[in-house]
Amino acid sequence: MSEHVLKNTQATLSVNFSAGAADGNVAVAITDAEGTSVVSGNATHVSTSGTYTYVLPSQTQVKQLTVVWSGTWGGAAESIQHQVEVVGALLYTLAELRAFGKAELADAATWPDETLADVRARVTDLFEEVCDVSFVPRYRRCYLDGNGRYTLWLPTKHIRQVFAISVNGVAYTAPQLALVNVDRRGQLYQQGTWLEGITPNNIIVSYEYGWPFPPAEIARAALQLSHYELTGAQLADRMISITNEFGIVRQSIPMGYKQPTGLLSVDAVLCRYSEKLMEVGV
Repeated sequence: MSEHVLKNTQATLSVNFSAGAADGNVAVAITDAEGTSVVSGNATHVSTSGTYTYVLPSQTQVKQLTVVWSGTWGGAAESIQHQVEVVGALLYTLAELRAFGKAELADAATWPDETLADVRARVTDLFEEVCDVSFVPRYRRCYLDGNGRYTLWLPTKHIRQVFAISVNGVAYTAPQLALVNVDRRGQLYQQGTWLEGITPNNIIVSYEYGWPFPPAEIARAALQLSHYELTGAQLADRMISITNEFGIVRQSIPMGYKQPTGLLSVDAVLCRYSEKLMEVGV
């Protein structure tokens, strides 16, 4: 899972080296999914701990970034690598999550931004997996087999923009790319056929997909699930029913594609927006 950063917004990235402070500078190198350098420089050391930060300049389009932090500790070279995803929208803001319910998450010391952002990223991925559609604009780079036909299927729906295409190692020019059309379902059309290669995955497509912004129902469902993930009673995760002075109390649990989270109001919303269920007519 990647750390999510909002497009057109400056973000402060951080990492912690268990070895503590480095012998000298900690270098930061950030590249995109194609391996092209995006930005590089030296990290800022936070206090006397092993925590370092780096300010990522605002990015104008969605993309997948690889961040490599490297330095020397006690004469030995070390590095840490992690992924950052630039997205076109967020399911909700951290301020909205802190204020949700009875504001149990308001204390930033108990519930730091990193913890809340991690839950938001996991819920974003879960909603896409369950509904077979992303509710925020995201980046994807996929490898496809040429089929000798005029159409080719991408693995996701709601395609917003195709950034680049290469066939058998040759990149499309801007005029060629402008002639490629894509429909809502993710099918690519062009005037010529998609050439078959001597090896599989001979076509590489980089593109943006997803809803332009999350529907209000989806945003609230994401807030509800995230709030529960952080504050909910763990008993509900392990028990189907419990007997007490009121009799047998049955609890909802995650169960199948129609009840993926176990929270009935959340699952009801996911079912209404599920592209999977629309396709099978359920």
